[in-house]
Amino acid sequence: MTTSYEVPDGPKMLRETLSVAQACIGGSDLGQQHKEIHIARLGRLIDECDRHRPLGPDGKHRDLHTGTCGCQDVPASENHLATSEEVTLIAAAVAWAEADGAGDRGSRVAAENRLHFAVDALTRKA
Repeated sequence: MTTSYEVPDGPKMLRETLSVAQACIGGSDLGQQHKEIHIARLGRLIDECDRHRPLGPDGKHRDLHTGTCGCQDVPASENHLATSEEVTLIAAAVAWAEADGAGDRGSRVAAENRLHFAVDALTRKA
């Protein structure tokens, strides 16, 4: 089931609030199963925000404009949403960059595998 919501907040502010809620739930006293369910649900909402306002591997929006990113200076020719495959690729790249910067080999390898999977999914669709 797909649901649409009209809210006055843009994708940047929604993403920030959803990320805070996700972190709070992760540190809460809820049972592990409930935490996982709520964190996954918030993650899907965050992914949808990222379709509207994609972030690069450095976590910055920069010039990754879409017609719904909320930026005032978006040319009409950039009126598109990022695909779910593009969002997955960007998220994987961010995870890899964070793991690489932290020097955590295990996390870096897992993120690198996730990145390769995302690239494969995107190229198969093309």
